Amino acid sequence: MLVAVGGGGLIGGIATWLGGRVRVVGVEPEGSCCLSAALEAGAPVDVTVESIAADSLGARNCGPRVFEVARRHVERVVLVPDEAIREAQRRLWRALRVAVEPGGAAALARACRGKKTSLKAALLDQRVVAGLGNIYVCEALHRARISPFKPAARISLPRLERLVEAVREVLRAAIAAGGSTLRDYASADGALGYFQHSFRVYDREGQPCPNTGCGGTIQRRMQGGRSTFHCPVCQR
Repeated sequence: MLVAVGGGGLIGGIATWLGGRVRVVGVEPEGSCCLSAALEAGAPVDVTVESIAADSLGARNCGPRVFEVARRHVERVVLVPDEAIREAQRRLWRALRVAVEPGGAAALARACRGKKTSLKAALLDQRVVAGLGNIYVCEALHRARISPFKPAARISLPRLERLVEAVREVLRAAIAAGGSTLRDYASADGALGYFQHSFRVYDREGQPCPNTGCGGTIQRRMQGGRSTFHCPVCQR
């Protein structure tokens, strides 16, 4: 039986219940291999999660309880590359319009299906994607080279894959920089955020587009009552 590892709860329960009666094989993304690393090391270890495909599967440590169960009852762990996971997502979406975890682009395509709003408006809708604000949406769309004004329902799956990756990149960079301090924002300990020094489009109206080979100029337009910063040349 092939079982996704994830945080360990699912495979731990199945291995405990069926251990000895069926062969249990764990499946992990290559870039999120906490159980595989633990079994190789002989104890739970912290791993760096680098898999683009590992949304909810991105556990950094399987924990001692799951490790002990897996050590006794899991035959082995198979590592799957990101591209294989993405290809499976594409096939399920195209054939059946089914989005599976880790959701990524297929889940976003399903959420945008039939929407009559712009892509930027859809991304700011907390019912579609929770936690994205105006700054990070502008930054992610620019990295993905997608126009914020394009209809949400008309974005192809490959472009949504680029966008999902860009959103993750922007959020990781922002978290590492402590957020963005534009006026009076500070974290709980009073520290200021520094991500605003890495803005590529936001609040950069009239400046050259930083995308390689573009040559465009950043523009600002009002959209849904919010400022949208974008490059009209490379964002299509």
